[in-house]
Amino acid sequence: MNEEKKKRLSSMTFGKRLEYFWMYYKGWLAAAVLAVGIICAGISMHQGRNTKVALNIVAAGGDARTGEWLREDFISSAGIGKEEGEVRVKAGIPENNENMTTKTALTALMGAEAVDVLVCTEKIYEDYHEQEGFLSIEDILGEKGEPEDAVVLEEDNILTEEGNLGYEKVYVAVPVNCQNKEMAARFIEYLKER
Repeated sequence: MNEEKKKRLSSMTFGKRLEYFWMYYKGWLAAAVLAVGIICAGISMHQGRNTKVALNIVAAGGDARTGEWLREDFISSAGIGKEEGEVRVKAGIPENNENMTTKTALTALMGAEAVDVLVCTEKIYEDYHEQEGFLSIEDILGEKGEPEDAVVLEEDNILTEEGNLGYEKVYVAVPVNCQNKEMAARFIEYLKER
């Protein structure tokens, strides 16, 4: 910059300086913002592609605290190491299946094959059971159950006592498009033992 431009800029107010830079350098600023956005998106996509997921759990009616507690307790109880992959718990989906938010969220997650185990109310279970949306528990655990496609945890179970789920009967089912059946079986065994 020559002396005359420096003098003119120093005599401007902050707002006028900002206007000056915007007027002459908006193309460069837009290019910089775009470049940063592309780099961030690329990093995010790379990390997502290279993250091994051991198990995706959806706990309807839970909250962030419930999800974090369940994830940590399962990992420590089952002795899951980082080499086996990441355990993800999606909580915060309302437990009321009449709610459009619940239906939309569960439909999107199930369709994206992002649910290996569904922990839910009887009503949510019945809706997906009618659509034959769950695998047989015999196929998962090697034992027959009633109902044949879910494990029902009665009142005094770890999820209602420790996990703050607000419903009496907890249904645990494995969707037909489950990606991690062995880990889903380990999770159900963990719930039954606790």
